[in-house]
Amino acid sequence: MNPTSDTVTVFYHMPKSGGTSLGGILRRNYPPEAIVECGPDTHAFVAEMATWPPERLAAIRLLQGHFPFGLHTMLPRPARCFTLLRDPVERVISYYYHARRDPGHYLHRLIHDNDWSLEALLESRLALMMNDGQVRLLSAVWGEAPFDGVDEGLLATAAENLRAYAVNLANGALLWSYQMYGESAYDSWPVVSETKNVVMFRTKSVYSFHATLGLDDAELFCPGDHDIACGSCANWNPGNYNAPAAANTVTSADTEQWNEQHYVDGDNTIESIDEIFLKYPQRRTFYALNLDTGAHLPAPILWTGGGGRLGIAPVVNETTGNVYVLARTKYSRRDADYFCRKWVDLVRLTFDGSQGTFHFLPCQGGVHCPDSWLLHLIGDETTVLSLAGDRLFGSGWFHTGSVSVANGDYFAVSNWDGPYDDPEGATGSGGDSAAPASIANGRVFVKQHASNSGLITIVTAFRKQ
Repeated sequence: MNPTSDTVTVFYHMPKSGGTSLGGILRRNYPPEAIVECGPDTHAFVAEMATWPPERLAAIRLLQGHFPFGLHTMLPRPARCFTLLRDPVERVISYYYHARRDPGHYLHRLIHDNDWSLEALLESRLALMMNDGQVRLLSAVWGEAPFDGVDEGLLATAAENLRAYAVNLANGALLWSYQMYGESAYDSWPVVSETKNVVMFRTKSVYSFHATLGLDDAELFCPGDHDIACGSCANWNPGNYNAPAAANTVTSADTEQWNEQHYVDGDNTIESIDEIFLKYPQRRTFYALNLDTGAHLPAPILWTGGGGRLGIAPVVNETTGNVYVLARTKYSRRDADYFCRKWVDLVRLTFDGSQGTFHFLPCQGGVHCPDSWLLHLIGDETTVLSLAGDRLFGSGWFHTGSVSVANGDYFAVSNWDGPYDDPEGATGSGGDSAAPASIANGRVFVKQHASNSGLITIVTAFRKQ
């Protein structure tokens, strides 16, 4: 340990694993102003830390506490992370008796009011941290998996270090690796464009999904004048940011859309999506890497997705090499006068050898696609993209349908006809359990909710007339 080192020491303290004594030793080796420790409310601590400015995060030399893996990716300095593990059965027994003794423990009153034994508490299925708690924290799943919901996949996730690797299939030799930010790669898969010589990864944000959406929106519309909440600054006027006329193709700094993505200067004010990632690299969840070298091609793709899931994976047309993905932008074609941006844009992503740039798809209804809210793919729930020919299909919580990447023609196969703020999920295709569309013989097969309750799921086939 070196308190003057540029590296941050991060102790992921598993509850009842023998880490309290070690935490005390660590504390004695760092000045108080360089130590940050998680309090009893882990959720509140993680949410608060997400709002800290870079200079406060940069002052940390020791970060320790009961928090899920991935918090170190919020730090601007390199981190040395470690933990202590304990036999799972012994840890559960110790956890129970600690909760029984400590009046401040959240399970204490529950145990005494019901006179529960250890067995009775486990049978109640209420104590998630007594059900594979170490795997929950190290896989960053935490409370998202139900009781008995931890499986071998999550165990493998807990062991990963969130690096992208390329391996020679002929001899197994490592070609390159690249360190990414985020809690984990969760259930994602790499997407390859051989035509563009690029492989793309999505990672799970270290922030809560509401915090991620709120922070990115605020940086776009009111940099330096906001907190973590949606609508928390004075310049709350998203209607001023409909798509500029030159929206189809972005080729240079002559267009507003290019500047919104790529403008970079030397001051400390965020004026583009690129500057968000330069100031807060831990908020990047989309990675495009050169297939041959692993070199990072930064793309201005902000996070979209539902709670506990990853951002939307891109799709590739290998004939043209075009890459399509959902993107969030203040200069929006398929959105007007709505904030915090649930609505997102379907875009075409191009690479010039050093970076990625996105371009809006064409609109049939003019620059602002005025009637396209009839097919909305929202950015705060899971949406899955599929591609067949020039038809880009999106299946998600609010709508399911297709847009032509050639001319902007669109149709919805599940469509909520009321105002866009009416109950979501009424006719969508599953939210966090959304599945890709299948296209065969001129028909689209999608999973749909059969009622507003969302309790009945059916598979439906559609044919465009």
